[in-house]
Amino acid sequence: MMAGIDHEDAVAITRSRRTRHEHRKPWPPGLDHHGPGDHGLLILAFVVAMVIMVVTDAGIMAKYAYFIARPSDALDATFGKIALTFEAMSWVPSGR
Repeated sequence: MMAGIDHEDAVAITRSRRTRHEHRKPWPPGLDHHGPGDHGLLILAFVVAMVIMVVTDAGIMAKYAYFIARPSDALDATFGKIALTFEAMSWVPSGR
């Protein structure tokens, strides 16, 4: 122990620090960095980004015009665009 601080004082200091920091939460409710909701929000953000990438690409949307006749054209273009994006972020190893 430090000079001048007995056990009861040390316990009181520790409790006051603990209670002072416990009530302060840096994240809004539902976005707590220890909660299970973070992964779901991250996945949702990626899904929304992928949909926006595909919908805003005129070449891919043109292939969806004849989706019933040749679905492979549209799906190949869609997954190719998404794969190139993830490869550019270095999350998917390239085929080299």
